Amino acid sequence: MKERSFHLLKRLTSLSLKNQTASHDLEFDNEHEALGAMYVIEGSTLGGNVIAKQLSKTEGFDEVTFNFFGCYQENTGPMWKNFKEVLDTEVAEENYSKVLSGAKKLYTFLLNVN
Repeated sequence: MKERSFHLLKRLTSLSLKNQTASHDLEFDNEHEALGAMYVIEGSTLGGNVIAKQLSKTEGFDEVTFNFFGCYQENTGPMWKNFKEVLDTEVAEENYSKVLSGAKKLYTFLLNVN
């Protein structure tokens, strides 16, 4: 997560954008909700690679770096598989709803960032 934060701050700076405080808090009630949020974040690395590849082929993006989208580089697949394995082995079925709750909280938070 620190690696992704670093790349995101780097991207904000390169676009001359300020890192602002969120307009509302994001809180998780338990470890399972936090894992749900991590599922969203880690899952975005898979799509990020696709986005970065497509944008790098697009005119006007020649000099743009895509550090945030490709933060794990060639390790994206193995990192995702490792994270998914942790979820599959550590989260009991009766806690799935808590994991989903955390994912929903993060999506709601991200949709309200302005």
